Amino acid sequence: MRIGLDAAQQILGTQLQGTLPVDWMKRCGLRQADGRTEIAPDRDPLLRAMGGLATQETELAVGDAGRTSATIAVTTTALIEADGKLAGGIALLRDLLLPVFAKKMAKPESVGWLHGHHIEFDAPVTNAA
Repeated sequence: MRIGLDAAQQILGTQLQGTLPVDWMKRCGLRQADGRTEIAPDRDPLLRAMGGLATQETELAVGDAGRTSATIAVTTTALIEADGKLAGGIALLRDLLLPVFAKKMAKPESVGWLHGHHIEFDAPVTNAA
């Protein structure tokens, strides 16, 4: 659990230590997909996983209210010990912007400027000045 918390703090750029799990979403700037609506504790994917409930591909916005810097999909599951005891929850985050960007770049008109463009890597470098 500690390793995951350290990694989450580094990725999200915020300090979570000493913060209750119920406050993590707000502290990290995670909101519903509209980018404005805060996530109620009973709808929080990680809290649900920590309570034994799994979620699939819950779309969330990252950033300040109304200023989304990223859109992610969160899939969560409960962490169960060998004896069947609930130990916590695990969240897998997936960036949703990359597929959108890749789809746009797949259109010929998006990358038309590349047509016929060639870089001669073996050519000597010259000073343009």
